Parts: sequence; C-alpha cells; structure tokens
Amino acid sequence: MIRFGLMYGVLAAIIIAGFRRWFLTLCALIVLTALHDHRYFKESIAGIGGLKPYNVLLAFAVLHWIQQRRAEGLHWDARPSMSLGIVAYVLIVIYGASYAFLDIESLRRAAGWDYSSLLVQEILNPLKMILPAILLFDGCRSRNRMTSGMLSLAGLAFVTGAYIIKLIPVGSLADADSVLRYRHRIDRDLGLYPNDVVSIFVPGFWVALSMAWAMRSKLWRAVLLASAAALALALLLTQSRTGMAAFVVVGLVVGLLRFRKFTLILLVALPAVYFGLESLSANWSRGFAMRDATGVATDWNEVSNGRIELWGWAWHDIMMAPMLGQGRLFQLREPYGAVMLPAHPHNAYLDIWAQYGLLGLMVILMLFAGLLSIAWRVMKCGRDRLERAVGVSAFAAVLTNFVIAVAGHGFMPRVSSVITFCTCALACRIYVALVAAARQHGRVSQPARGRFVNVSGGPRPSLSR
Repeated sequence: MIRFGLMYGVLAAIIIAGFRRWFLTLCALIVLTALHDHRYFKESIAGIGGLKPYNVLLAFAVLHWIQQRRAEGLHWDARPSMSLGIVAYVLIVIYGASYAFLDIESLRRAAGWDYSSLLVQEILNPLKMILPAILLFDGCRSRNRMTSGMLSLAGLAFVTGAYIIKLIPVGSLADADSVLRYRHRIDRDLGLYPNDVVSIFVPGFWVALSMAWAMRSKLWRAVLLASAAALALALLLTQSRTGMAAFVVVGLVVGLLRFRKFTLILLVALPAVYFGLESLSANWSRGFAMRDATGVATDWNEVSNGRIELWGWAWHDIMMAPMLGQGRLFQLREPYGAVMLPAHPHNAYLDIWAQYGLLGLMVILMLFAGLLSIAWRVMKCGRDRLERAVGVSAFAAVLTNFVIAVAGHGFMPRVSSVITFCTCALACRIYVALVAAARQHGRVSQPARGRFVNVSGGPRPSLSR
C-alpha cells in the first residue's frame, strides 16, 4: 500500500504541475514509459479496466498540450512527407487489426476476444506509443525543451537499465554456468522480453553518450557518461546476443560516421569483454562444436535459439498470402493446422510480411529508411552539438531497429519503440528548422536533398533559447 500511495502521489504532483507547464508532464510520461508493463503500473486504479497510471498520465499530457499549445502559438508545421508518413504508419496498424475485427467469431472461439478487447489491444495500445513523439515534435520549439526531451529519453533508458542491474547479479557475467539463468526475471518483473529491453538500451546508450558530448556542465557530463556505462552493463546482463550484435553494429557505424575514437575503443574492448567475461564466451559459443553420432558439428538451430525452424514456419505462412498478408492474430483465426507459426517468429521482417503482406512490409521499411535519412542529415548538418547529438541518437535508434529486426521485434509500435519514435520526432523538428533556415537565406533550391549550408551566422527560426 505504501508503494501504491507513493506512486499515486507522484503522479498527482506531475499532473498538477502540468496545468502550468504541459511539457513537464510529457517528459515525466516519457521517463515512466520504462515502467509501463511493470506489475505495479499494470494494476488498474480502483479496479476500473484501462484506468492505469500510465494511461492516466498520458491522458493528462494530451489534455495539457491541447489547452496550452494555442497560448504558446504552436501550429503543425511538419513537412507534407512527414505528415503523410505518420498517416501511412497508422493506417498500416489499423489495416493489420482490421482482419481480426472482420473475423471476431474465430477469435472469440479460440481465445475469448471481443470487440472491446481488440480495440484496446490492437489499435489503442499501439497508437498510444506514437503520441509522445507527436507531442514532442509539436512542442520542442526551444533549445531548453530540446535538451529536456533528450534528457527525459536518457532517463527512460536509465530507469530500465537500473532495474535490470537490480534484477540480475552483476557477478553472473563472470560465471559460465549462469548463462540465461536470470533473464526470465526481466519478463516476470519488468514485463518486457530481453530483446525488447535491448531495443531501449542501444538507442539510450547513444542518447546519453551524445548528450554528454553536447552538454557544457561537467556535472551533467559525468551523470550522462555514468548512465551510458550503466546501460552497457545492463545490456550485457540481459545475455541477449541480438542486443549485443546491435550494439556493436550501431557502434561501428555511428563511430565511423561521427565518433572515430569510439570505434577504436569498441574494437579494443570487444575481445577484452568476450574473453574476460566467461558467461559471454559460453553464451556466444552455444551450438558450436557440439558432439553427435557423426562427430563434432555445429547445431545451427541451437546457435539461433530455434529461430531457423521458426523462420521456415514463417515462410510457409507468408506464402499463404504473400502480397496482402493475413492480418493480426492470424494464428488464432486460422483453423488448427492451417498455419505453422505459433507466435512471433523472432524476425520482424518475416512477422510483418506474414501479417501485413509484402506491400505493408515495403511501406514500413520505406518509412524507416526515410527517418534514417532525416537523422543522417541532422547528424551531419546540425548547427551545434545539441542538434548533432539529436541526429546521432535518432540515427542510432532507427539503425537499431534494422539490426534487431533480424532476430527479434522491430519497427512496429511497442513500449520499446517509444525511444525510437521520440528521437526521430526531435530529429524531424530540427530538420524542419534547418529547411526553414536554408530557405530564409535563399541558398537551397531543393532542401529535401539535405544539402544544408552553414547558417550559424544567421537567425535560428525555430529553435529559440
């Protein structure tokens, strides 16, 4: 009761403060996204379904935003391609859910679903993960708010990482027999699978590291560097090979493009970490050099944690409707034995293809490729360290999705995707400012190409102090 009382007291204080400063509510909402699926946050208030702490805070954040945006003179100034991308993404989500709504009887017989549960689980819950990013884009018109938004994203990642460090003994990294022994605690206590958690850690690491590079305060730099180190440690504790691979790939790419020294540090640290921590060596060697009746061989299904078999089943189900897909929850709607895939195939590309079809997959990939392009331009053409830090963070977040999607979830709206959506929203805000500045100086005829000139000597039309 004391914990619930404290939680409700903090929420009430945030909501009350938000009536004067709506952006404070939004930043608190972003940080508390880390606890969205925690067992305490999943408890309904007064036993009313859907009335959960996160949902209440989100509702008030939207209400405060609606009340105060006119007073602040905010107007929707996203480029047409950005608005169209948001609409297309939402329509893809609704398209996948529409299959389930049209076949409600099969779902009712198979799992007891009804229209209200479908509406909440398949439309409202996914779309509410996009709302914080939309509010961030609309509200971050000043450098102070841009900084606050980035720090709140670092806070989201740090809270998640701190909880993992609390759940899993750090000493387990040096014990070869502890491989995969503790990772079940992540889902049990935090409500997120390890691959979902690492989708927060990898972008969060770059948010913290790039903001440490951008901040002038020595105290903030120390705090952010410590947060980045904690996130790297938490990533190792998850024992997620997909997450570790994403960390290395994203680190090498971003390092080569922006931070060359980090690339050298990473290359030196990799063998030291691998050979110095026995649990990592044992984890990465699983399935290799196994003995069977024919001698020593490699069990690729063991190496991939059973993914190769799942991918074969996914391909079978994809071929049943390759272009338009079978929609959400098709495993429950199809007659027993008609499909082979029991659940997510641990490959987002195949999962999206099976549910939304090849056309849906192409739309999703093009949207994220567009976000990657915007992040790249902001990272290269940002007018100061803060803007370039936002570009680095967004680029790392989107690239993480492309890597992790090979063996886990990616691209679609989930709790772990909030940090990606929000960093991209901030990058889009800066991109709009860069385009406006370039047009104001009359030096860019085709701003969509991203060849922005240095406008540091002129006015800054969108990001004020």
